[in-house]
Order: sequence, then C-alpha cells, then structure tokens
Amino acid sequence: MEGMETASPGAATAAPTPDERRQRVFGWLDARGIAYTWYEHPEAPTIEAARRYWRDDGSKHCKNLFFRNHKGNRHYLVCFDCERNLAIHDLERRLRQGKLSFASEQRMERWLGLRPGSVSPFGLINDPARHVHLFLDASLQRLPAYSFHPNDNRSTVVISREEFLRYLAAVGNTYEFIELSTDPPMRYIETKTILSKLRTADRWFGIAYNMNLYRGCQHGCIYCDTRSDCYGIGDIAQIAVKRNALELLPAELRARRKKRATIGTGSMNDPYMPVERELRLTRRALGMIADERFPVHVITKSSLAERDADILQEISATYAAVSFTVTCADDALSVRTEPGAPASSERFRAMAALAAKGIYTGVTMMPLLPLINDTRENVEAIVRRAKDAGASYILPMFGVTLRSGSREHFHAALERGFPGLKARYEACFGNRYECFGPNCRALDDTFRNLCAKLGIATRMEFYRPASAQQQTLF
Repeated sequence: MEGMETASPGAATAAPTPDERRQRVFGWLDARGIAYTWYEHPEAPTIEAARRYWRDDGSKHCKNLFFRNHKGNRHYLVCFDCERNLAIHDLERRLRQGKLSFASEQRMERWLGLRPGSVSPFGLINDPARHVHLFLDASLQRLPAYSFHPNDNRSTVVISREEFLRYLAAVGNTYEFIELSTDPPMRYIETKTILSKLRTADRWFGIAYNMNLYRGCQHGCIYCDTRSDCYGIGDIAQIAVKRNALELLPAELRARRKKRATIGTGSMNDPYMPVERELRLTRRALGMIADERFPVHVITKSSLAERDADILQEISATYAAVSFTVTCADDALSVRTEPGAPASSERFRAMAALAAKGIYTGVTMMPLLPLINDTRENVEAIVRRAKDAGASYILPMFGVTLRSGSREHFHAALERGFPGLKARYEACFGNRYECFGPNCRALDDTFRNLCAKLGIATRMEFYRPASAQQQTLF
C-alpha cells in the first residue's frame, strides 16, 4: 500500500461524471475570459486512439504523464510533444529526489480529480492547494497552439499559447518550461540479407523465415527480451532503419519460391512501431510478399496493423495471420508495462476490424509478469475480450524470461513503477532465466477451461502448401 498523505483540501466526496468534468473546465475558463475552441469525438484514452479524430488546426497534441517522487510526498504533471520521447532520467537528475514512478489512480483522482486516459493540465483546476508542479517541454514554447482533453477524453480543447499561459497564471500552480524530450533517435544501416531461416522448426508461431526491417523498438516494453546481451543490439531505443531492405527482398523471395514457407515479422522488434507510420517499410514489404504469394505471420502490439488490411486480405489467399500481443486487459496497467505501445483496448479494436475482414487473427498472451498481471481476473478478461474481438486463437505464457541485459532493465523499471517488487523478484527468481509465479499451473487450467468453453483454440493453424492439403484428401 502506498503511504497516505493528509487529504487535499480539494478532495471530492463523489467522483464527477465525464460530462461534469468537462463542463467544469469550460465554466472555469469562461469565467476568466480565457479563449478556446473545442470539438467532440469518440472516447480516446491514448494518443493512438486520439489520432483518428485530430483536426488539421495547427495545434500541437501533447502527452501528459503524472508522476510521484520516491517518497510519495511530491507530484509532478509532465507535458510534452506526443511525437517526441520523454527524457525521464534527465528529469530525475534535475529533481534529485530519486527515481520517479507513475502515480496511482488514487493519487491521480486525489490531486487532479482525474481518471487515467484523460490527464491534462486542466486537471490543475482541481488542485486548490497547488500541490502539483507542472513541467512543460521547452519545445512547446515555440508552438502557436496546443490541444488537450478537457478532463474528458471524448473531446479536445484547442488553446493558443498566449491563452494557455493566461490559464497557467490564473490557476496558480508552479510550472516551468525545461528540456524534457528528445527526438526519437534513428539512424540508417545497410544489411546483407533480410530473410533469415530459422534453425529449428517453430512449434509456437509456425514461422520459417524472420524478417526484421528495423533494428531496435520504440514500444519500450519493460520486459523486452531484445535487450538481452546475447543479441548484441545494445540500446534498443536507438532505432536503425535497414535502408536497403526493400531492395533485397524481391530477389530473396524469388530464390525461396521452391521452399515457400511462412515469413514472420515481430521477433526482435515490432513491425508497426511508430516510425512505421511514416516510413511504411512493413506495408511495402507485405506488398512484395503478396506478389510472390508467400504466407506471413505478423506479431504486433500496434493497432497500426489495421492500416494494411487490404494487403493482408490479399495474402490471406495463401495464408496470413496477425497476432496481437496483449498482456494486460486493463489499459492503465498496459501503459505502465508497455509505455510506447497502443493501449490494449486499441489492439482489441484493431483485431476486431481485421477479423471482420476475414483475416486470421489471435492473441499472444505473453509474457504474464509474476506479481503484476498474472492474475485470474486478468487472464479471464483477456480471453473474453479476445473472443469479443473475433480472435481465433490465444497463445499463452504464464511467466517471463529474463537474461543478462534484459533483467537489469526490468528490475530498474520495477523499482521505478512498481515499488517493492524488485526485491521480491530478486528473492524469488535470482538470476533464473524462466520466471514463473506460484499460481502458473492454476492460471493455465483457468485459461484452457475458459478457452474450451468459448471455442477459442490454444494453438494456431499453420500454413500448409497446397500440395500437402491436396494429399490429405486422398
């Protein structure tokens, strides 16, 4: 349990509805003559969800995160350009208060009067004690206007820089513009080959060839195995684009026509991480794969896969599978463990869209982190939501693998975001590679019983060449 401070003078006895939160913001701004415009849209708790509804109005959309210090007696609202990365370690060094961690939902409600998915600087109107300090990225000072949720993620407020500064002066919380973010690091490299043959048969995913168009990953999942020293990749946040990948791919596909087998994407990075939105390497590679009639299995945490539904439908004439990794049914928890990836609800939405187009889809429910998301409630919720989204299969792992390199990063993330868990992991697992919680067998039983009840497979159907399918008829 987190330590409890004296109640904030503005603590509410009953949580207001989203409409009430929004109207309070509008009333507050109107009473002070602060100009703004606003528009409504469907619920959008994450940046990925909100992108579909943004208007081309010249404003900058911001990411807003709420942190607590190590002692839990200070809270910080951090606002920065949603297209940039937060330099969290620089902020920690500046504050000299130890590691920062995400504040709990209870603290968010208490100090900002908000729920996850609707955090914005307008939450400061609910902090009459002026306890929360606001950090704004210095890059925002150069921009003419900003967009924020008005404490309700079903609408967006557009406010000019001048009017926003008037708002900050009126609300009275301390704030400062500092260098908080960096442009996503990216470089270009050459590769000798783009399709690599697996050494042994893949019994989990049915993949014969791996295709990694990028090196590194922007999703920042706290448990990512790609950080392991054995791969020699180093800092996976440093993205490398294989600039000649699409030049090599057609010839490599032609050379393998007689050994046509499933190409997998998503082994060492996510093929639909944010950089793919602009570069479109994955989309163009899928087009080439479709032309050569190769089967494909896409593994991703991103709703961006929905963009390529047209090509995936074409590949489905041969074989196409799209597996969405979902480890947390709760969006608030998925954001803490997979901070750069779309929330779980966005993945389920994209899965439903692909399944509705007849594309073979499912869930890779892995890893389940002991003491974090390895609960019966989480497993059952994922299975039920997968069923509702049209998933044909769910592939589980009731634990996590940790090696030198990935283990150290994971432990540091636990220390920052899940106080007390690092020591428990060290005591329970030491330097063990496979880390399974004590309830893993019970969870497996729960999972398989519910899947059987709902008619969801726990293994995938793999690609079979036409000749092999014909032979089974005789």
